[in-house]
Amino acid sequence: MFDQAYMQAARKHAADVEREIGYLSKLQAMKNPFYNVYHLADANLMHFLPGLSAAERRQVIAETFYQQRMTVHDYTCHDLVETTRVTDLAGVFDQPRAPRIYCLYHVGSYRHVFHFLARENVDCMLFIAEKTLAILGQSIRDGANKEWPGKLEMINAEAGNSLLRGARALKRGQSVAIYIDGNAGTGANWDNDKLQAVDFFGQTLLARTGIGYLSHLSGVPVVPVTCMRDEESLAMTFHPPMAPGASGRDDYVRDTTRQLYKLLEREIAAAPGQWEGWLYVHKYLKKRETIGARTGDAKPLPDNDTALEANLDEFAVMTIGDKPVLLDKRRHSFSLIDEHSAEVFRAVAAASQAIGEARDQPGVQRLIALGALVSAFRQTCQP
Repeated sequence: MFDQAYMQAARKHAADVEREIGYLSKLQAMKNPFYNVYHLADANLMHFLPGLSAAERRQVIAETFYQQRMTVHDYTCHDLVETTRVTDLAGVFDQPRAPRIYCLYHVGSYRHVFHFLARENVDCMLFIAEKTLAILGQSIRDGANKEWPGKLEMINAEAGNSLLRGARALKRGQSVAIYIDGNAGTGANWDNDKLQAVDFFGQTLLARTGIGYLSHLSGVPVVPVTCMRDEESLAMTFHPPMAPGASGRDDYVRDTTRQLYKLLEREIAAAPGQWEGWLYVHKYLKKRETIGARTGDAKPLPDNDTALEANLDEFAVMTIGDKPVLLDKRRHSFSLIDEHSAEVFRAVAAASQAIGEARDQPGVQRLIALGALVSAFRQTCQP
């Protein structure tokens, strides 16, 4: 059970997230990077989980930000290891010194696994993306309990020699821990790392295969690890291992990568807000040759109808670099728009208002035709 102090901190983080999301409706917040992240996550959820309503997507995104912040908080709470429910389906605690490749996911309290490995005297090399290592590496080092015997070594997962270092660590009996679903792409520069198409909630992602490749190369099994959060405690699971057998390397790498993503999908299906990946999963989508036309768009407004509102359920105007970009969430696509039309959209989004002569400008007319700006007195036609 979480103690009172922990619950107080959790409530504060949840309140902070709600306040920051509420602030996104303010005009001055619409060029903030947090605004971009929120609406990209909303588009990702619409793409992968189309059955969710706009209100449900908002709830999932708020939960995602909350989980992200609690993960940082948890890493300083060493006593959490005493109340975490652990399911060891891989025999990790029976043979703690046996080398393994721990496949980690950005789910729930995803750094909490480090505490258990260190406490159980598991020496582990952790692969971390270069930017994360620079920003958070010291906090991870400082968060370690010096009384735990296991040692955690961190390396840049994007370095050209990271695969070689991982293989050498396994050979000398050290384990490695690799995130398969990281933002920057774990092992992005591995020479032998290829992209594998995997199914994920009915869509196709291009996944990196370094984990499977390293497993086959070294003969060491892969142990997927998840750490989910509920209202009372954390639940950590060391899932059954995946070991190279008689299969050829390509077959094993392909099948292992697909199985690892199937496990992720299964774990978060009923609790999607536990996965941080909604904030950046668009980076791993298989590129589409064409993007389908929009259907069910709003009909042209009457000539005298200038009181508009922004259709934020399906659109957002983002600033990427210094350019305004229209995000069409339903089509999961971007298009450039002119700065004046962007400012009109932002002003209307901040407070429904009459736009007067601006309505007749081509850029604003395009926003109306797409259904990004709709009448304040009637709803956009649904697809």
